[in-house]
Amino acid sequence: MHVGYLHVMEPDGNDLATGLVQIRETDAKRFRAMFDQTVITNVGYSYESGNAVLASGVADLVAYGKLFLANPDLPQRFRVNAPSNPMDFATFLRQRSEVG
Repeated sequence: MHVGYLHVMEPDGNDLATGLVQIRETDAKRFRAMFDQTVITNVGYSYESGNAVLASGVADLVAYGKLFLANPDLPQRFRVNAPSNPMDFATFLRQRSEVG
């Protein structure tokens, strides 16, 4: 099988709080040793932690899901070191019936 990339979703704070995950060792780190193609990691990364995981070689790309939804201009914010908008989960996904 010729897989082009592996997208790994890391445990988040809710997983840790509920006990679903005991240790915050990144899954990307675990899979990097087994996968020599592109590794994308996601969940809970800030500008600093995203750059750190890239510099470590654990991942090739970082996906910013919720942070990007709250900050559609996220690349520009990262570029100028601007603060991020708070995440308002009520505005992330609306049912079609709620919109109009």
